[in-house]
Amino acid sequence: MTTFTDLRTALIARQKEWVADSGQEPDVGFRAIEFVGEVGELFNVIKKILREAGGWRGTRATPEDLADEFGDALICLYNLAEKMGVDLDAAAIAKFNRTSEKYGFPHRIMADEPPRCFACREPLQLGQMVIHDITEGLMHATCCGPERDAYVRLDDGSPLEDGEPIPTGHPWYPDTPETRIAYEDGRATTASAGRTGANGED
Repeated sequence: MTTFTDLRTALIARQKEWVADSGQEPDVGFRAIEFVGEVGELFNVIKKILREAGGWRGTRATPEDLADEFGDALICLYNLAEKMGVDLDAAAIAKFNRTSEKYGFPHRIMADEPPRCFACREPLQLGQMVIHDITEGLMHATCCGPERDAYVRLDDGSPLEDGEPIPTGHPWYPDTPETRIAYEDGRATTASAGRTGANGED
């Protein structure tokens, strides 16, 4: 099955041939105008479809016309994002996952290659409890040692406060910002706490 990544790769390759004769790449301004123009054409087709649904006189558009304009708009959006240095695939996945996390939905889009726990080197699995090490990255919560002095706060590297429980970690989901753990009224909430190293070692 062809993916959006395949589309992006093909667009980049075709663009090089498209402008080969002139030797000049379209700039951001051109790509922005091109995208807005295609969105305008898309809305014009939508207008015609709504016109027909209302039984009003005027030109018509077909479902095929609508699909074509959606395709044009998407292609031009990719071209604009590429010109501005944005990986649209990664950006869309990250935004989708952040929104799911923010509103408590379980739906996530997996990355092609999940990161590995730096302690045991096993791939992280969706929903596994992980802790962020300030020097090495993510690790399974079960790979962490029980020594209290091995844990620090992620925001400033300071030791945990007296009475503050050792972090238990947070569920791992792909392409989301690292969740930092703090404890309020005995409940884990997103804030800041971490550890220094695996098994209590810096």
